[in-house]
Amino acid sequence: MSGITKTSKYTYRSTGHGGGDANVSIEYSADLSALTRLEDKIRLLQEDLESERELRQRVSTERCTFTLLKYSK
Repeated sequence: MSGITKTSKYTYRSTGHGGGDANVSIEYSADLSALTRLEDKIRLLQEDLESERELRQRVSTERCTFTLLKYSK
């Protein structure tokens, strides 16, 4: 499977009055299909985390209810 590759280049030029050359150039490539897959995995993990939080909250609520019922008798 061939993905689209995005290449970006950033160049930072020094405006200081120092004696050395402080210019920096950064170039990177990103496989957009790989990024899309990672975004999908992150989205699924976020959904799983939210489901887990909801379940934990429900269990905690039911535990409190059970405890109250147990001690009210």
